[in-house]
Amino acid sequence: MQRVLSKIEDPNLEILVVWIPAIRSDSYEASLQSRSLIPDSRARHYWDASQALGNAVAPVIGTKMRMAWDVYLVYGKDASWQGAPPEPIDWMHQKGTEDPERVLEDDKLEAALRAALK
Repeated sequence: MQRVLSKIEDPNLEILVVWIPAIRSDSYEASLQSRSLIPDSRARHYWDASQALGNAVAPVIGTKMRMAWDVYLVYGKDASWQGAPPEPIDWMHQKGTEDPERVLEDDKLEAALRAALK
């Protein structure tokens, strides 16, 4: 992720990173340590202990998972969250059980982010 962000210098890019306890070792403390994985100054990090965001996003993107995690959602600048999350203009994942066309790849993520900034 950081490799992609370092290629996009646009200050209008907003990065919201939401850490969710999806596996036993996930915790607030672990999320604090993991912030170093995305040190970009445009990134804002959040901890969602209740998994509310992952549960809300899963049906919007049509994932097979009950809760969306390890997903990358791309929204346009006009996206507005009113109650339920809006449908992203693109999304990718790191889960082997999901759509193989949506597996996270740096070049695809970079292209999606650049398109969203236009």
